[in-house]
Amino acid sequence: MPEKDISHALYHEMGHAHNFNKSSVLKFLQKCRPVSMFLPALIALYGAFSRKSKPKDGEELTSAQKTNNFIRDNAGKLSFVATIPMLVEEAAATIKGQKWAKEFLTPDLAKKVLKGNSIAFGSYLLTAASLVFASWTAVKIKDKLIAKKEQKQFELQKKGIQA
Repeated sequence: MPEKDISHALYHEMGHAHNFNKSSVLKFLQKCRPVSMFLPALIALYGAFSRKSKPKDGEELTSAQKTNNFIRDNAGKLSFVATIPMLVEEAAATIKGQKWAKEFLTPDLAKKVLKGNSIAFGSYLLTAASLVFASWTAVKIKDKLIAKKEQKQFELQKKGIQA
């Protein structure tokens, strides 16, 4: 740990070590962290590069088309769910670290640790919110672009019939 700047992070990092060594659930959540960061980005990309499936000529949607629509319609929610393992493990490390800081440090230093931990956890929440917003926005933008293109095609067809 550095001697200056973020030395208060020691307690939070000890919380991570405790999670890894003393809890199989939190250890599993730590190992899920790469997925928690990668999956929401994949959901956003999927939403940006896919179309909502529509039934053709009265046919019912296939299960793949229904899955496609479910992912697109719930991209923001699914992105949030994907970040939950990271948020839970980080919160557990922060809470444990803060408990130890209160136990072993003066109240003034413990407040500094709390402030640093709060800012750090806030950055994780901001990351999760950004991923959720990116997923939701990607789908909305794609849908608007497709609607605009379909409207233009409809108008061209209408003009072709009238001419």
